[in-house]
Amino acid sequence: MKKFEKVIVNRPLGLICIFTILGIITYYFGSFNLIGTAFLVVPLILFSYLLLDIDNFNIGIIFFLIAILSCTIYYEPKFQKEGVQEIRIIEVTDKAIIGKIDGRIVEVRNQSGSEIEYGEKIYGVCKFKRGINLDRGHVGQVFLKKVLKREKDLIYKIKNIPKKYYENLSENFSSSESALLNAVLWGDKENLTYNQKDFLSDLGVIHLICISGFHIALLFSIIYKKFSFKIALSICTIYVILVGASSSALRALIMITLLKSSKRLFKTYDPLSSISLGAVILLIYKPYNLFSMGFLLSFGGTLGIILFYKNLLEGFYMLPPKLNEYLSLGLSAQAFIYPILVIAFGKFSINFLISTFLVTPIIVILLQILLISILIGGNLIGVIVFLINIIFMVFRGILVFLDKVVWVTPYLSPVFAIAYMTMFLWIYMSLKGFKKFKIGVYLVIPVLLLNLYVFGAKIRVVEDKWNKAIVIESGFKKVALVNNNSDYFKKSIMKKEYVNEVIYLKKESQFELTKRYSISIEDNFNTITLMPENSDYDIIDLIQKKSAYIL
Repeated sequence: MKKFEKVIVNRPLGLICIFTILGIITYYFGSFNLIGTAFLVVPLILFSYLLLDIDNFNIGIIFFLIAILSCTIYYEPKFQKEGVQEIRIIEVTDKAIIGKIDGRIVEVRNQSGSEIEYGEKIYGVCKFKRGINLDRGHVGQVFLKKVLKREKDLIYKIKNIPKKYYENLSENFSSSESALLNAVLWGDKENLTYNQKDFLSDLGVIHLICISGFHIALLFSIIYKKFSFKIALSICTIYVILVGASSSALRALIMITLLKSSKRLFKTYDPLSSISLGAVILLIYKPYNLFSMGFLLSFGGTLGIILFYKNLLEGFYMLPPKLNEYLSLGLSAQAFIYPILVIAFGKFSINFLISTFLVTPIIVILLQILLISILIGGNLIGVIVFLINIIFMVFRGILVFLDKVVWVTPYLSPVFAIAYMTMFLWIYMSLKGFKKFKIGVYLVIPVLLLNLYVFGAKIRVVEDKWNKAIVIESGFKKVALVNNNSDYFKKSIMKKEYVNEVIYLKKESQFELTKRYSISIEDNFNTITLMPENSDYDIIDLIQKKSAYIL
């Protein structure tokens, strides 16, 4: 019997990270189907045993079990069903109140009649109802019957600094400008309008107003130039707490700490091991981070830069150095971000290169000015207000220019992301010497084309409480006819159905679909029929049938 050749593990932290992720996924799917999960996981563990030497395998299994134990401890707390609980309020919106009990996230149903403020600590009579939401990290609902005591402690004061800063901004700028400034500085997008978020998303620069490694690295570099490593790290840590200790901010803080510490200890810095260690720490601390968009996008973007940045630099060597660096950095970061965005949101902006190129310098200058205002006590003195107004003038000009030149961001089916990841894996493996993987690339393309192409015409009626839409697919084209001209409804249809175009019909219409059938729409979409050109075919009532396929 031929023995498996053992894999040499040069980065044990990478292996530990993989086993930690496997442990969390095992717990996640095991909570739905334990037997099915066992059939999938056990062969993987056996394969790892054959592939790895015994020391690395044992280390991997230990962290696999630690991850499962971490999930069990987090998601299965021993809360009393009724009694007095201490709750830290971490989010207050019109839709929900979110709190933490012993570090676990709960949804708070306020039945006390008392007003609840963000950041405060509440002692109250509660009833706990278990209800796990693995994706969001929720362990259940807490029905707050009566507030016994409330504390506005140091943590409350720290958490409300961004709120007070927003109030200062509102005194000097318009509501839309204040919302954008607050988002740039604190990552707080609550006050941004739907149109602002959608526009920034279409431009591909929404990540610049989310707290990320970009913000932490910039703050660290500003302070580190003037002060010591300890002072810079301390201020960055406080800033991370102020912005809610998001996974992307924590990841950046961990990597900066490891980078500077390794240089001080005269050791080489390995970014892949660093990012793996950061992921392991965050996943064991909060297992639900694995399903957080912030975590996935932050680590996915950083991993892409680590793996592909240098290769792209070499590939674009003919370009001017600065342009080469920018293009290589942007494309490498998007390598893993693309499939995540398509699967999660059905959307990926193809405008990110030009938009990021023009907007990033503005955001950098703006962020530095805002950080300086924080360091001098959060005061928006005249000079700062004047500088921000000048920057906003330039920013508006850039947005007007981009609005005219950028492409409309299409909504994409998850099929594109799956095909991309499959082709990406096969191309990567073939470049590493596994030549047979090239065959897979040629197989994916026809499968993708067949999945997207519709012979003849496929018609479906899609509706909600107030609106109706007819989705028509033919060839590679997918169009929706709607009875409501609101942007929200049209974008909702584009997102759900991945259509290329949305057409609003004001009045009754009839037009040809194929040589055999035409479609008739009457009474504000309450009567939709497929009319045959030949009497041998039946009339199809789409309101009753909901869908039809014709050649």
